[in-house]
Amino acid sequence: MSIPSRFSFSLPNYRIIKDMSEQVGDDNPLAVEVAKPLFDAKVSFLALTERASYTNRVFWSRPWHTFYLMIQGSLFFEFDKKKLELKPGEMCLCPAGIGYSHAGNKNIPVQWLYIKIDDATMWKPLKRNGFYTRNYESADLLFLLLRRILDAHRSRITAEIDLALSHSSSLLGLLRHEMTIVGHEFYPYSKSLEKMVAAMHMNPEREWSVSTMTNILKVSPRKLYRLFMKDYGIAPHELVVKIRISKAAVSLSRSDQSVGNIVESLGYLSVYSFSNLFKKHTGLRPTEYRKKFKRFEA
Repeated sequence: MSIPSRFSFSLPNYRIIKDMSEQVGDDNPLAVEVAKPLFDAKVSFLALTERASYTNRVFWSRPWHTFYLMIQGSLFFEFDKKKLELKPGEMCLCPAGIGYSHAGNKNIPVQWLYIKIDDATMWKPLKRNGFYTRNYESADLLFLLLRRILDAHRSRITAEIDLALSHSSSLLGLLRHEMTIVGHEFYPYSKSLEKMVAAMHMNPEREWSVSTMTNILKVSPRKLYRLFMKDYGIAPHELVVKIRISKAAVSLSRSDQSVGNIVESLGYLSVYSFSNLFKKHTGLRPTEYRKKFKRFEA
């Protein structure tokens, strides 16, 4: 198994005609209702930002860790006399205290995900490798988790707010997993676990049972559970379900596939059972979700 070069299915790609940013920050009491697990862990600000043209290059050193995930277009970073281009599906981590600048091409629309993490002791491992970038195997899942959090923050619907707290915990798990990537020499299972989760994204229809996963990692069920809780903050089966739900959500909002075909492609036999599962995680049945979020289609 190999880590996918970008992501397992398309991220949003619609026409950007104006500057906009959707965000939640720990200074907003209403945002706490949807993102408390993140704020409690010193993840203080999250945003989806899009610019019709972005050329405001300012070099400065942030006193916090910054996580970027590119959605559309490209951003060009400069740091320590080096230059790099961040493309869709790629992430970069800028540790606290490292000076850098970034900008896009003039008149070329860009969209990216931005996360600010306080320079707290619990996030100290993020400083091990300095400024770095890589193809991000969980780009699709990270985007959809933040999308749901932002939607709940805007709608103020009780059911969506309750689900957003669960999404916040899952998103926090992905960020914590990044610490095992930058310091994997201290954590022997991290690369094997990363490859297996990447395979889940690529082949969600497989039977990802506890037995299958323990055989791949050569660990006991108890050890498997602890590894997932440490890196992702949720049990193995829960992550499998979230990956399948996120894949279904994108297919519903960006394709005309029938619900039955989508359900079958994810390894489920019953449309009715999956519909109930989908509603449990999103607050909407598949047909309702498609009607509400079809606006993200390119």
